[in-house]
Amino acid sequence: MALVFEELDFQKTPLGGISLRRRSKPRLEGKILYEVKLGDDFLISSLFTEAEIQLSRLGLAALEDPSVRTLMVIEVMEPVIDWHRRGPLGTAWRETNLRSPLSPYAR
Repeated sequence: MALVFEELDFQKTPLGGISLRRRSKPRLEGKILYEVKLGDDFLISSLFTEAEIQLSRLGLAALEDPSVRTLMVIEVMEPVIDWHRRGPLGTAWRETNLRSPLSPYAR
């Protein structure tokens, strides 16, 4: 098992430093995890996804309402948007088989 920890990107924002990290988890048979941290706080981890699953369910439920014609999901952190556009998060989606048919950046 070669990979233990790798910081894929770090950028300064008005709210503090934000980083995209990839690491292996020895207790999970070397499973590769992706994490986004803002300062010392975890914003998202591929290990814990329940909050994201529930948010996506709310969005999809809204689309069942005939009066809703479009649903736009907005990301406010420019580095996260950039990671989707130029690859690191797209790579993470591909490597973890979390590809979403709804995201043009995850294809």
